[in-house]
Amino acid sequence: MHDNAQKRVDILKTLYMARESKPTNGWVSGHDLKNAHGNIAFALDVLTETQSVVQDGYKYRITGTGVLLAEEHGV
Repeated sequence: MHDNAQKRVDILKTLYMARESKPTNGWVSGHDLKNAHGNIAFALDVLTETQSVVQDGYKYRITGTGVLLAEEHGV
């Protein structure tokens, strides 16, 4: 798997776990995502464009589409 593809999967897994633990909230700051996964600007941009993730300021949350994608990758 390409490095960027793996980063997208890893980010989805992180956001999946956040939403699963707090279904009505589940937001993760971009800072926390960067600390966990390194340089993720491109990966987050793609995930947002494909509507797998939504952004609110500096926070990110997985969407239903992203949940299904994460589950396809073994979350």
